[in-house]
Amino acid sequence: MDSKKQREIFRRYLRGTASPDEKVWVEAWYAAFDDLPDKDVAPGAVDEAKTHITHAVFHRLHKRPRTYRLMRWAVAACLFAGIGIGGYLFVFQRPGQTAYVAVSTGAAEQRVLFLPDSTQLWLNAGTEIRYLPQTYAKKRREIWLKKGEVFLEAAPNERAPLLVYWEELQVKVLGTAFNVHAQQDNTLEVGVRQGKVAVHRGEQSLGVLTKGMQLRYDRAKDIAYKYHHATDRIAIWQMDKLALENASFTELKNALHEFYGVKITAGSPHVTRLRFTMEVERRATAAQTLEVVCAIHNLKLRKEVDGTITLYE
Repeated sequence: MDSKKQREIFRRYLRGTASPDEKVWVEAWYAAFDDLPDKDVAPGAVDEAKTHITHAVFHRLHKRPRTYRLMRWAVAACLFAGIGIGGYLFVFQRPGQTAYVAVSTGAAEQRVLFLPDSTQLWLNAGTEIRYLPQTYAKKRREIWLKKGEVFLEAAPNERAPLLVYWEELQVKVLGTAFNVHAQQDNTLEVGVRQGKVAVHRGEQSLGVLTKGMQLRYDRAKDIAYKYHHATDRIAIWQMDKLALENASFTELKNALHEFYGVKITAGSPHVTRLRFTMEVERRATAAQTLEVVCAIHNLKLRKEVDGTITLYE
């Protein structure tokens, strides 16, 4: 198989469109790395290593298909009624102020929760939200997104619209299903899978979104724009998938840290200028995903002493 065809298979694997046989080929290709000696490979031995891997892949493909254990995140459903649950629910209160509850997730962690009005929230990795249990659903329904990404199925209530706050922005909804993502580069994305939401900054309207629409707000540039987005792509992380489209290296780095809990860095300016398009299912490990990314972009990787993965030419 020539290198061009191999790269096409790698691309289909990352996009989630590879055939069953192609998935077996890629996973066997990666598994062949386990057969290499556990030591650094000198630059002059790279071709020999590639030959070794190629032989290992074809040897395994002619054997009985291997079975891989697929690990999926367990999504914990929690019912909040103003009581402490586990180690991720915190109650904050200053003298003379009403206490609020903060719920957070770590890297490579997801959670599902129900609020008192039956609104359901899915928290992606690296997310923190807060709300006031004493007043929620009684006077006003308010949620503060401090960081990360959350998908909401809001219970209808015309008398008390659900309000989601991030910095100076406000997302207002009566009853709908939508995703809100506060990214590390100081931007906010709001996508609507069903219903209608309105996004405001103070008294200024940034846009009204209906089904299949998304809004992106760049806080540093003070720019907001709307665009259409396939509803099955909104909050695709709920389906245990990591999806990037023409993403920068910074976006790739942040996404991999949230999805797998791994930290990567660029070993040269060239790597930081690359763009990445991929769709990976949870069954693909971080190591497999990174190896395929490297194969597509002609990169190499090494693991640093502190556990960081460096991608380099």
